[in-house]
Amino acid sequence: MTILTVDEAFDTLARGATLVTRSRRLSRHLRFSYDLRQQSRGIAVWETPDVLPWGAWLNRAYSRLVEGADKPETFPTVLSPAQDAALWETVIGRSLLNNSNHLLDLRAAARQARSARELLLEWAGEHEEIDWNATADTDAFHFWHTRYRRELKDNKWIDEAGIPDRLLAAKPAAWIDKAQPVLLAGFDEYTPREQRLIARLSAARVQVCEVRTRSREHAEVERLIALRDTNDEVDHAARWSLALLERGESGPIAVVVPELSRLRARVEHVFTDVLGSTALFNISLGRPLAEYPIIAAALRAVSLAAEEIPIRAAGSVLRSPFFEAAETEMAARARADTQLRRSGTLTTSRRLLAREAAPLFRAALARFETVLSSAPARQSPARWAATFSRLLHGLGWPGERKRTSAEYQAAGAWADLLSQFARLSTIMSSMTVDEALRSLADMAREAEWQPQADPAPVQILGVLETSGFDFEHLLVLGLHDGIWPAPPRPHPFIPYAAQRRFGMPHATTDRELAFARATTDRLRTAARDVTFTWPRWEADQELRPSALLAALPAAMRPMQPAAKPVALVTLEQFEDDRGPEFTGSVQRGGARVLQDMAACPFRAFAVHRLGAKPLEEPTFGPDARDRGTLVHAALRNLGCEREPSRGQVEAAVRAAIEANKDEMGIGPQLAALEQERLTELLERWFALEQTRLAAYRIVSQEAERNVVIGGLELGVRMDRVDELADGRHVILDYKTGEPKMKQWETERPEDPQLLIYAVTHDRPVAAVAFAQIRADGIRYEGIARDVSILPGIGAMPEEEWNAYLDDRKRVLTELAQGFRSGDARIDPKNGRTCDRCELTPVCRIKESELVAGAV
Repeated sequence: MTILTVDEAFDTLARGATLVTRSRRLSRHLRFSYDLRQQSRGIAVWETPDVLPWGAWLNRAYSRLVEGADKPETFPTVLSPAQDAALWETVIGRSLLNNSNHLLDLRAAARQARSARELLLEWAGEHEEIDWNATADTDAFHFWHTRYRRELKDNKWIDEAGIPDRLLAAKPAAWIDKAQPVLLAGFDEYTPREQRLIARLSAARVQVCEVRTRSREHAEVERLIALRDTNDEVDHAARWSLALLERGESGPIAVVVPELSRLRARVEHVFTDVLGSTALFNISLGRPLAEYPIIAAALRAVSLAAEEIPIRAAGSVLRSPFFEAAETEMAARARADTQLRRSGTLTTSRRLLAREAAPLFRAALARFETVLSSAPARQSPARWAATFSRLLHGLGWPGERKRTSAEYQAAGAWADLLSQFARLSTIMSSMTVDEALRSLADMAREAEWQPQADPAPVQILGVLETSGFDFEHLLVLGLHDGIWPAPPRPHPFIPYAAQRRFGMPHATTDRELAFARATTDRLRTAARDVTFTWPRWEADQELRPSALLAALPAAMRPMQPAAKPVALVTLEQFEDDRGPEFTGSVQRGGARVLQDMAACPFRAFAVHRLGAKPLEEPTFGPDARDRGTLVHAALRNLGCEREPSRGQVEAAVRAAIEANKDEMGIGPQLAALEQERLTELLERWFALEQTRLAAYRIVSQEAERNVVIGGLELGVRMDRVDELADGRHVILDYKTGEPKMKQWETERPEDPQLLIYAVTHDRPVAAVAFAQIRADGIRYEGIARDVSILPGIGAMPEEEWNAYLDDRKRVLTELAQGFRSGDARIDPKNGRTCDRCELTPVCRIKESELVAGAV
């Protein structure tokens, strides 16, 4: 083939040639470069160049073949990728009905089968001599493939993988303008079938040229840098990019990430933080369409058509800004979500949702219900697509607020998705609403998409996507010997002998080595300045650089960003760790105020001063907190009874369940189980009570009082107070969880409520203890003056007792004074504190640590 430079190729394009690229990204890049070239030459108006990726070019060629035929109706209809996937699922699903080996994931098997067919046709063609009995998987694929081809033939369909063979069977003059050259760009290698197509064009006197997009034979500067781990590599890549931008270096600048799909989230996060703006970089790998908020909202909204609606999905619709009157009813809808989460079930219904919803949302649900009720139980995908559109319209999607550019584009992508879904009617005559919802959601999860934006100076790419590009600065990270060259990954559905025989990608060690060597050579000439990095460690495994990089000179870290960015967004940081002093009377929250203060001052301030509370997670039936409430309620119902009969315990438990069943979502069957469980638990508790040696009487249950400590007045409620014969008191706190008494002696005690009661009580205290009431342990845990007071608790001498309580009062006083003064420092007690805290999205401690590590 004739070799052309980019300028020569653009001149040929201007005369009507077609430029075919390996990837869509390269097509967009070359089309944009062509436009810039025309502008730089002072040309005001020009025809759009004919630049398109290989797959689109094949589809267009087939359309020309059909349109130019004498009998176009005799040609098979091309299936869209979604239709093709549905056909594979249908074929495989039918075959499994008569087979005892059932697949766990039918859709994944269909994806693998599609890729196996594409690989087979590109590299081996329809070779019947392949031994398909090599493994159970290859035998199954051959069985499915035979029936798949029969379905294509019987229905006069053709998949995209079959188009090149139809073109090869026809004269090139029937599907291409041989008067115009065909230019090829970005092809590192050609498959055997691609080679046959190109040879066929050349034989028909069509001029085929290859475009050389690079102007250099080697990089001017090359270096190899060792970094600590993958996280360090990503951080370094972002800072390297920032340094180049600050220096005013000309682009394009590229960062190549071999495992981009796995690292995408971290790469996006770190580059956003370091560069300060998402407009400065672009990640080539899109995200699943379903992950974009406006699309996720649409999917959850149409899922309201199901009989059972997950509580989380219903709550997400209520909180979403993408529906009618979302801003107007924001607070009311948030309250409705909270009520749903307290229902004690994992699912709800449209009727219950409407009962809890605010008026305008209730009206939208009524419109939703009207549309749904008119839809048949089974209908075609096309009719379901129309139904889903009407359902969303009834809910007012995409909302009342002005959409961003990305949201506007995503809404268009949703329309395209519904159009693709509607085309499934060719394959499936009808489906239920649940089947339709599941299929639509699967398509949204599998569709990779990203909004169009202006070209960014920093491009983040996968290894294959660099083919055909020319950069000024290039950094390639992650090339350690574990992944470069990559270990072989033979396709499970094609016999290994056939893959080795036809030289299929990823089949053998030699094949992977040759690919990695060729790609490394290409990357080394892809920019004027090339840097490779590799991680020394992955978890606890020590790594080595890829042997393919051995010839590169090792270097220390290159350019570091300036202390103050020059031409980028400047982020100002300041500490704001103190709120206004508490000047009220009684602080709500009781002992929990000091418990949160000990855990983290910010948590105490956010929860008890700002009223920050996380959304409750929906649960099925009573959760651990609910079961604790039932224990307290049953004991309260028993009053001061010390030796109740079984009948009294059963009655107290029954009354507790009856009073809380609606709020906790306890149905008849759960009620019976809870009745039995709780009755047995309390009988074991009263059996322990009867082993106490010292005489006592119960003087109060859940008594409320105000206490003052460190100038802070708190309202508390003591579960129980017993009085001994000598007038001293024993303070008990019922616990259905694990008490944290071992943490009492620290400067930041956990579960300090008993200590608060002890140091502020108005009568002499002989013991304070947790009364642990749980299936795996019925016991007392605390401190006491005498061994006879509570079973299992030893005595503490009087001097030690007084000194201990005085010291604990000092600690609690300091915590109370800190809270009262407005201390709001983000200062978790330890690493576990944040793991159990729901407020990390508010304090953003994780993001702060990430940014600190990147600077």
